[in-house]
Amino acid sequence: MREKPVILVLGMPGSGKTTVGREIAEYLRIPFLSMGDVLRAGRLSGVLPETHDLATAFLELELLRLPGKYLGGLVLDFSPVHQSGNMWLEEMLGILGFKVSVVIYIRVKTSEAERRYISRGKRPGDSTNNMSQLFRQRVKNEFRPFSLPLIRKADKLRKLVVLNNCSDEMQRNEGVAAMGRIIIRKIDI
Repeated sequence: MREKPVILVLGMPGSGKTTVGREIAEYLRIPFLSMGDVLRAGRLSGVLPETHDLATAFLELELLRLPGKYLGGLVLDFSPVHQSGNMWLEEMLGILGFKVSVVIYIRVKTSEAERRYISRGKRPGDSTNNMSQLFRQRVKNEFRPFSLPLIRKADKLRKLVVLNNCSDEMQRNEGVAAMGRIIIRKIDI
């Protein structure tokens, strides 16, 4: 059985992962999952899997709950919140018949990402009302130790696509189409 491709979208909080992920998924006509949405829904469900990385555990529950929806692959905005999330992600996806085929890294200035993050406001599950403080914590405690290693690994494996300052590139229609063409060349969707 052929593994279904996963396009992993990584970047700092506020970098535009969800926006870019949705546009790429729409262009490729495959489903999109935002880990922020999956994690918030999982926390609200009251189900707390025994693991260090709730994001990956809730993702697994979501994929198991809706298997038919992901037959052609999926775009995933993923932010591991614990080291085990990096290790478990690919193993869990493999068990479920998926394979990370492409990693899109949205590179944006920290000040721009922080501005965007603050502008969205507090969300359910946020630990503080100080959004600037929360942004800095997430960059320090999640993005740098967990997302950056995934980005470096994808670069070594030649699976990395870098999107610079996504707001400028993706606002132009050709930005989405160009990104979609790059991804299609890398994987067979």
